[in-house]
Amino acid sequence: MSTLGANERWYVSTDGCRTNSPEGWKETKVSCPYRDYPQLGPNSPSRARPESPRWTANRQNAAQSGKDLYALAPRSGIYQEDIMKQEVVSIGDGAPWIWNNSDESFPNAVEIVDYMHAKSHLDAAAKYALGEPATEKVEAWTQKVEPLLFEGRIPEVVSHIRALETENPEERKNFEREADYFQKHAKRPQSKTFREKGYQITSSVIESAGQHVVAQRCRRASMRWTDEGLNAILQLRCPIKNKTWEKDWYPDTIAAGCFSDKNFTHPIQKICLTHLNSCVILN
Repeated sequence: MSTLGANERWYVSTDGCRTNSPEGWKETKVSCPYRDYPQLGPNSPSRARPESPRWTANRQNAAQSGKDLYALAPRSGIYQEDIMKQEVVSIGDGAPWIWNNSDESFPNAVEIVDYMHAKSHLDAAAKYALGEPATEKVEAWTQKVEPLLFEGRIPEVVSHIRALETENPEERKNFEREADYFQKHAKRPQSKTFREKGYQITSSVIESAGQHVVAQRCRRASMRWTDEGLNAILQLRCPIKNKTWEKDWYPDTIAAGCFSDKNFTHPIQKICLTHLNSCVILN
């Protein structure tokens, strides 16, 4: 991938999806760096270049997921030039592990909470206070407060949430938690400022990855994966999705004119070499 052109920027994004295991459903973490089209001016639409995302996915702890994304970044183009001349934007939902990884690996990145995820917290606060069946009241309150969120007026959003009333102390705790969410992430849902600068404010690129990178291959009927088996198949699948199979897996085997077992250490990897996207394996 070539380096940035004028008015372009890098994005890094991470999300989690669910895959089944013998012990039940577990989170699989998916990450990607990508870049957008050059911005034509303030408030111009921001779109990812469709050929630019590079995927990494595994069912490991959050710290390892962050390391995998950081290792993938320079192979995609991030930090290959002077770091201070590259603009990096980190976008995701409100999960603490996402922002911990962003702070550690991309400390100078602009951090943006996905707008639709933030809006879902508004909806949740209204339902906690007004009651799930009170659809009209919930919608009326949300329509009143959402423009404040869209304008990035987070202190006012927090005030409106805390002004909600309920006689149920447990529900009070719930929508107070939603108010704390906006207070904690106050710098990240600044939608008006980010739109004016041409940033993306939704994480649709990574949201869709749980389906096309992971689920299409690993969440079929009756599949249950051990951690080792799932990580092995994703280690094969991501280079295929990235169109970097030859670069990532074949450098010495092509030169030698044969395959080498040292590159394929897990039995699933050996089985899948010739049937990568079609074989069905229950592990």
